[in-house]
Amino acid sequence: VIEFEDRKLVPLPPADPLRNYTPGETRGGVDRSDVKPLQIIQPEGPSFRVNGYFVEWQK
Repeated sequence: VIEFEDRKLVPLPPADPLRNYTPGETRGGVDRSDVKPLQIIQPEGPSFRVNGYFVEWQK
């Protein structure tokens, strides 16, 4: 993508209670205990820069 301009305002759809949930609202209100922790780290920092709404990255 060389350039992207978005000028049209599109309203968000109404919330769907079957798709938008908080932890504890599924499986009878019991959080899963069989999921191992996920860690995503970048010891040298990210490979991109964000300046307001502008994102820059390699290539």
